[in-house]
Amino acid sequence: MFKDNNCELSFYVFTKLNPFRRFLYSVAYSKIFDNGVMFLIGLNSIKLASDTFFLDEPETSTMSKINGYIDFFFTIAFAVEALIKCLALGLILD
Repeated sequence: MFKDNNCELSFYVFTKLNPFRRFLYSVAYSKIFDNGVMFLIGLNSIKLASDTFFLDEPETSTMSKINGYIDFFFTIAFAVEALIKCLALGLILD
C-alpha cells in the first residue's frame, strides 16, 4: 500500500498507518470507484452537450431548474472524489 507515495502525513494529520487514510486509499484505487467516476464523467459530458439545446430557456423554467440541480449534483460528486483522493494520497507532500 502507498507504493511510490512519499507523503508521510496527509494534510499533516493522517499518517500512512491511519486506518481512515488506508480505507480511503483502498477506495480511491478500487476498480468500482474508478469506473463510477468515469461513468459520472460520461454523464456530465452528455449533460453539458445537452445544455446547448436549453440556452434560450428562461432561468425560471422547469428545465433550467432541473439543469441547475444536476449541475449541483455533479459538482458535489466531483468534489467528494477530489477530497477522497487528496486525503488518501496527501495534498501537501512533505
